[in-house]
Amino acid sequence: MDLFSVPVQNIAPLPFSSICLNSKPRRYRCPANWSWNTRLDDYDLWMPLGGKGVLTINGEALPVTAPMAVLLRPGETVSGVHDPAMPFEVVALHFTPRGRNRTEIFEWAGRMRAVPLYPAAMWSEFADLIVSQLMADDDLARQQASPLVMSLLSGLWRLAQTPAAQAGDERLEALIRNIQREPERTWSLECMMREAQMGATRLNRRFRERTGLSPARWVIRCRVERAALLLRETPMKIAAIAEACGYADVYFFARQFHQITGRPPGAWRRRE
Repeated sequence: MDLFSVPVQNIAPLPFSSICLNSKPRRYRCPANWSWNTRLDDYDLWMPLGGKGVLTINGEALPVTAPMAVLLRPGETVSGVHDPAMPFEVVALHFTPRGRNRTEIFEWAGRMRAVPLYPAAMWSEFADLIVSQLMADDDLARQQASPLVMSLLSGLWRLAQTPAAQAGDERLEALIRNIQREPERTWSLECMMREAQMGATRLNRRFRERTGLSPARWVIRCRVERAALLLRETPMKIAAIAEACGYADVYFFARQFHQITGRPPGAWRRRE
């Protein structure tokens, strides 16, 4: 799927021609006891690619379930907490748009308040590309900064204008969140079809559109993410972590963990 192939007609252009990055973009994992309380000085594109929690913006609560893009505006007071069992993993970009009409830009950003990201894998890869490219401290990175982030904002703007989701998406979203919350369960195809109230073909198609992965691969990813959290945050033995994440065979767990992260569980824990 092309980043800009969302089927929407007559979308207004961005109300600015370029941006200035105010700091290097970064991707970070929030610790289990994370909380946030700040007043923003600039625009902050805050993209939780994993986790679940609540942001309170100017006193109004916004439930956040990753993957999502939240565009915060200068002058806004923001606080946040997350579920310690599902901590946020965030890509953050602080920027200033270059445009004449500041009021128009501010109102535009309000319409980008919270944008669910789908396919999730595609947006995660694009965000990682931006972070890796712009972390370099050289002239090429500075030259790339504005067009890369402008491409990201343009894609998000298109996504924000997408018509209401297809019928049945509420059940699909609930299934996706339930797998994230309880990856250790036995998620058979029949079980997922029953929860989403979809046939196998439609479930697979809609799942790929929403997450970029098949239902089975989503279960594996959620199990590995939970295992990575336990490896980082607890002294549990690897066999116990495998069992807690739904694996009956620790060797099979280690093989899948290596396939997803590029490292065996023990090596991943030592590096973290």
